Amino acid sequence: MLAASWVYWEGFELDRRLVVGTAVFAGFILLSDLLSVRINEQFTVGVWDIGLIGAVVLLGPTWAALAALPSAFVVGGRDPLRTAYEIGHSVVLAFLAGIVFSFASGPLLLADPGFATPILYGTLVAGTMLLVANEAINSLLMKVKYDQSFYETWKESWQPYLFSDFVNVLTAGLGVSALLSYGQVAAVIVVAGSIGSQALVYRSREQVKPNRSTLLRYKSL
Repeated sequence: MLAASWVYWEGFELDRRLVVGTAVFAGFILLSDLLSVRINEQFTVGVWDIGLIGAVVLLGPTWAALAALPSAFVVGGRDPLRTAYEIGHSVVLAFLAGIVFSFASGPLLLADPGFATPILYGTLVAGTMLLVANEAINSLLMKVKYDQSFYETWKESWQPYLFSDFVNVLTAGLGVSALLSYGQVAAVIVVAGSIGSQALVYRSREQVKPNRSTLLRYKSL
């Protein structure tokens, strides 16, 4: 519904730059998912959101959703239900973030507005929307599938990694700003931000393990 509404109101533009950009972001998102860190049986944490935010801002939500499809098929594997969920999940996130960013600008790859403060703010707000929506969708899934409370999901799978999520959004914002102002510097920012975010995830996971073990011993008593 989101995709159909967007295409109806905004149209669907076919441009060689959009096709190439989609291929580049598809590779980044897929690689980020393959290198993600598993924090428990249900969740992994990685830097895929940097690529998806960047795709939304530069290409628009329609092409960003297409860029997320290869990763969705790989993560879904041979399970049709899991694949359908991953596709729907990616599409919803891309269009929600795209709707937010549309208040600041159209797809930057076509508009090429140069650096402007509204672009940076728009990217940060769109990235925040993407993360909040992702948390809400996954929390709802955990509630429906495993009857796990929203509070438990928040404490175990989201709260310890908030700083890493913040770094991802900031990296996307700075990367977009650097791309508009300095070009290739954006790649350095994205790579450095991605490595830093992954390091934070590893550190947070190692800190959570003793806390979880202590909590289990406390409950057993």
